[in-house]
Amino acid sequence: MNVEKIKTLHKFGKSLRILYVEDNTEARESTLDVLHDIFHDITVALDGIDGLEKFQSEHFDLVITDINMPKLNGIDMVEKIRDKDADVPILITSAYSDSGYFMETIKLGVEGYLLKPIDLEQFIDALTKALEKIKLRTENEQYKQELEKENQTLSKNIKSTTELLQKQMFTDQLTGLQNRAALDRDIETHREKDGTSLILLDINNFKNFNALYELDTGNSILKHFAKELGAGDIRFPKRIPGFRRRIRAAARPGGFLLRTAA
Repeated sequence: MNVEKIKTLHKFGKSLRILYVEDNTEARESTLDVLHDIFHDITVALDGIDGLEKFQSEHFDLVITDINMPKLNGIDMVEKIRDKDADVPILITSAYSDSGYFMETIKLGVEGYLLKPIDLEQFIDALTKALEKIKLRTENEQYKQELEKENQTLSKNIKSTTELLQKQMFTDQLTGLQNRAALDRDIETHREKDGTSLILLDINNFKNFNALYELDTGNSILKHFAKELGAGDIRFPKRIPGFRRRIRAAARPGGFLLRTAA
């Protein structure tokens, strides 16, 4: 007997849930003696109906079942199990080497067909094959979950980056107002719609104001104007030193186009 296979079964089998379906008491007890050495979580069903009901109400990683049972035989039970789970590994045990049964189990995709009395080494080989399939299935599920998690993280990063780029593309860095690119975008979006209003401010000559009264003063005026414009209430406070005097000066020919009362 392969010792490494036994070690692998012990290591991996303790975390699995097994459904064992057998109506014969003697066969059931002898097989359970072997199964309990490998698996910690074994649910026993006494016939096909009992086994099907348990499978439909709980999750199992492996099904081991007899064929000839009252109420519902093993073949019919496996067929109904396949309707719910096409991939769960299934091992068949039977006292009969009926070729008809054997062909049916092949069609249903079972992992092994074992004749009673069960040969221990063949049983270990069949369990090893079934556990390899379970391990591969588990790894695939974990990979899918990790991939989905990475996709969600990537989608969030793309969304965040896109929002940042859009903000940089359509917002004036100094004033925080939408810029010419945003205007072009909105005009294109609302071209066929009614009710679109535009406010156009020509500050092309404001550079003359900056040259005369320095950049910091010009920036203060633009920021305040942008704030009031965004609130829909353009009123100039007295708290900016020399504000009204400078606005008058900027209103000279070639200066700032905005005029305000003193």
